[in-house]
Amino acid sequence: MRESKLLATGVVLVALLVGLAVPAAAGQYAHERQGAVLGFNLGLGGAKVEWDEPNLHYETDTETGAAAGIRIGYAFNSQFALTFEGTAWARDYEDGQITLTTALVNFTWYPQGQGFFLRAGVGGGRAEVTVNVFDPDLSWEENGPAFRLGVGHEWRLTPRFALGAALDYSDMTFDSFGGLQDVQGRFTNVTVQLNWYL
Repeated sequence: MRESKLLATGVVLVALLVGLAVPAAAGQYAHERQGAVLGFNLGLGGAKVEWDEPNLHYETDTETGAAAGIRIGYAFNSQFALTFEGTAWARDYEDGQITLTTALVNFTWYPQGQGFFLRAGVGGGRAEVTVNVFDPDLSWEENGPAFRLGVGHEWRLTPRFALGAALDYSDMTFDSFGGLQDVQGRFTNVTVQLNWYL
């Protein structure tokens, strides 16, 4: 419950930040997209892990952590862009650290060539867990397939630069992890996005 409240607080803070940062002049520039795309995002995310054992299903609580990402790609026109994006969610604990990362190819659609967008991505994910209550530390690392669904909006502040906000859901699957089987990692990120259309 505490983590869910923190994530909700993060959503509100991102919305306020974007609302305060977007000047009235944002609507003066058209959403022209043609050519290279470069972007960064930073915010908060919530993640949890699920796994199955014979006749049993386990699910952790949602944990809140820092979220970030970087992307590069190409906009074919004002409505469609294809990007390669790396994202990460990380959380430090008293007894260790968990990091979830994805490397995805994203397809982004801007309906009617405006600021609202929908995106979907597919690629790979990686989970890294470190437990430091032992000597030496214990750690596990696994790779698996991943996908993403996202929604957001951006405001064009200059002819080439846009400030945005996005909500992204990512899911990754691992055949085994630290002796567990059929493990799924899920995280939802709420981020402020900086996008350049070059």
